[in-house]
Amino acid sequence: VLTWDNVTVVVFSKTLSLFDRAMYFANGLDPRDFDLIVVKSPHTEHHMYEAWADCNFNVDVPGATSANLPTLGHTICARPIYPLDADVAFAPRATVYSR
Repeated sequence: VLTWDNVTVVVFSKTLSLFDRAMYFANGLDPRDFDLIVVKSPHTEHHMYEAWADCNFNVDVPGATSANLPTLGHTICARPIYPLDADVAFAPRATVYSR
């Protein structure tokens, strides 16, 4: 936990799944005590905050972690492909390979 002035940053060196508020409590913090919480993850569980947050919204920043797949620039794949191309229905199909 890094703090300076009125800013607190919780940093993790290993991968973390954001399924609950345990990451705050494990570091002696209660997220309800803060005016603003920013979580850098496109898949944060919104239900963790909805009971007590006044506002909850996503910010989709550019980069490899964007949840907006078409903006990632993937070009070497069979096209059309869901979800990169508009108007393509998801039709799951399994291919079995054997020796």
